[in-house]
Amino acid sequence: MNKFVTGLLLVLPLAVLAESESLEEIVVTASPLAKSVDELVRPVNVLSGDELDKEVASTLGETLNNQLGVNSSSFGPGVGVPVIRGLSGSRVEILQNSTTVQDASDTSSDHAVASEPLLAERIEVVRGSAILRYGNGAIGGVVNVIDNRIPKESIADTSGALQLRFNANNDERVAVGKIETGNNLWAFHADAVLRESNEISIPGFADHEADDADETTDGFIENTQAEAKSGSLGFSYTGDDLVAGFSINLLDTRYGIPAGSHGHHEDEEHDDEHDDDDEDHDEEEEEEQVDIELEQTRYEFYLKRDNLTGSFLKTIKTELSFTDYEHTELEIEGDDVSPGTFFDVDGLDARIELLHHSMNNWLGAIGFQYTDRDFVAIGAEAFVPPSVTESLGIYLLEETALSFADLELGLRYTSQSIKTAGLANIDHDSLNANATLAFPLGGSGRLAVSAFHSERAPTAEELLSDGEHIATNSFEIGDPSLDSETANTLELSYRYDGDSFSLNSSLYHSQFSDFIYQQSLGTGFDEASESCQPLAGLDEDSIECLFYEQEDATFTGIEIEGRWQLTDSQSIRLWADAVRAELDSSGDVPRIPAHRIGLEWDYSLGPWNLELAGMLADDQDRPGLNQEETEGYTRVDASLRYQPENWSAFVNIDNLTDEDIRNATSFLRETAPEPGRAITVGVTRYF
Repeated sequence: MNKFVTGLLLVLPLAVLAESESLEEIVVTASPLAKSVDELVRPVNVLSGDELDKEVASTLGETLNNQLGVNSSSFGPGVGVPVIRGLSGSRVEILQNSTTVQDASDTSSDHAVASEPLLAERIEVVRGSAILRYGNGAIGGVVNVIDNRIPKESIADTSGALQLRFNANNDERVAVGKIETGNNLWAFHADAVLRESNEISIPGFADHEADDADETTDGFIENTQAEAKSGSLGFSYTGDDLVAGFSINLLDTRYGIPAGSHGHHEDEEHDDEHDDDDEDHDEEEEEEQVDIELEQTRYEFYLKRDNLTGSFLKTIKTELSFTDYEHTELEIEGDDVSPGTFFDVDGLDARIELLHHSMNNWLGAIGFQYTDRDFVAIGAEAFVPPSVTESLGIYLLEETALSFADLELGLRYTSQSIKTAGLANIDHDSLNANATLAFPLGGSGRLAVSAFHSERAPTAEELLSDGEHIATNSFEIGDPSLDSETANTLELSYRYDGDSFSLNSSLYHSQFSDFIYQQSLGTGFDEASESCQPLAGLDEDSIECLFYEQEDATFTGIEIEGRWQLTDSQSIRLWADAVRAELDSSGDVPRIPAHRIGLEWDYSLGPWNLELAGMLADDQDRPGLNQEETEGYTRVDASLRYQPENWSAFVNIDNLTDEDIRNATSFLRETAPEPGRAITVGVTRYF
């Protein structure tokens, strides 16, 4: 019996011990009706406060990696993209304060999400179909990073915090600061983060097939250093019935791409400090490395008007963001640094939402969303031609209380057009709908049955890719004839909130038609014929061909989480998640996360808090066609915090046993494992 089944059998019997509890109400933005977490029907994770401070990392994926149903698709420590229920990329919508993060992270696995989790005050993860409110791509779910750069509530005085962190694994130094002030009518916010790190340390060889240090690096991953700086300024007017505000955010980061990702091997000798003294390498062959230098300027506008007079409208809310994003892939050989491919994205996302008064016991909202994305790539890695993607959507969300259950209905229509030079416009229309019945059970429990019909228009990358992708060491080929993919999902959810016990669980099954995925057919790009040929007949340095294809697929998964308050000072959390994804005729869907089980113990005494956490990940022996299997692992983390009044200090130890961890979701799992043991210390001063 595998680890997942064993752990699941532990979770289920303990659910019978439920008792009644009153939980702190946390209102989330996942619903236009300002519901709390325990009022929402669809599964939601909310990471905030001390829990966010403990989990926060340099990437969004790593920050959320311990959340139910969420994994990270890493491409070295500079890139961590969230994977929700086995889905990522354009199927997971990344939001910053409820509007789309317009970057190039869905263009390539080596492109980071242009959002700084260290500045977040709260991160919400909506699992399952969240398409209706947030766009036509969020079949997997939505991640909303909320940082209060536009204050939504009045501020009467001045407050702030300064935090310093140090990670011994990669010598990461971080400084984070925030200040807010106001006079009950006007509110101001400012924040900043500075982050710098060296190459990450790992247990053993980077390449899991290497026999000695001449073939790879030993004890660290080459070219995994990173540095970043980010800052925001925002203000708002907070009247009784009106909130209006504006903010600007600047992000500037540079991170290295692990050498194994573009086919290089390390031939140089490194000492324990990873020194690269020129005198030790005068006779060594210089290796080319790739760094990504990313810059983004983001403007946000917010307007909300409450308590409107009239018989229909109650609230009108407008959210708008404009993003100017660019990054350059720097090619480095010794002391020579030359710009390679240049990516530029100008993005606009605007949403207007109208909340109406109760009408015949129905309450809900109608919304309009317009998105414009102007994408340009220039250089050797410009495998996607310039394009302009426009989409216009309208959605309706309604709910009512029946005599035996609560009913939620939703409908969204989206029209998308992609324009590119030399090709006719590629147009897709999509229709998305859901229906949910939530049955109260005994006052403390609730059972929900949800049905979703989801349609996703293909992205410009899936349609138009045609060229060498250096970072992934592949030649990517899109298909302009791709149709919209559809998913019909049935989900059964149960939630219980008791005095000393709470349970959150979901069982879901999705049937995809025309699922779009990248397939490896065992071919490589032949320079002589400029075509893809069988790898067996090509030079060993030939890059692999990856084709965007469509095929029907099924995704089936389970998520379960139980929390017990053992005493006033002790609690435990036991959780498990799993997803099984199969193509109808081509085997397994690639890069699906392994089954996981987690156990956490939390102990508090006055200002002290201690937490121990363990995770068992199963083998991923269904990796997909021409993909390698990954071994399971056991990860142990520990956290100690001391938090008297006005300041706090902490010590986090991640991967306490220095385990060799290779995640099935990572494109570099064979050549760049996750970090080894990492000790992070930090101190925060509040004022």
